Amino acid sequence: IFKPKKPFHRRDLIEDALKDLDPGVREQAREILESLSEDILKDKSKIKEILKKRGLLNQ
Repeated sequence: IFKPKKPFHRRDLIEDALKDLDPGVREQAREILESLSEDILKDKSKIKEILKKRGLLNQ
C-alpha cells in the first residue's frame, strides 16, 4: 500500500511561524498569516518579509 507524504496543513504552518514571535504580537500576526495563500505559508523567508513590513518582526 502506497501512502502519500503527510500533507502540509495550513494551521500547522501558521502555528510554526508564530512560535518564535513575541506573545504580544501573535494574534495580530495570526490574522495576517491566515489571509495568506498556502504557497506563501510554506516559504519561511516570505513570511518573515511580510511580518517585517508590518512591523511585527524586528530581526
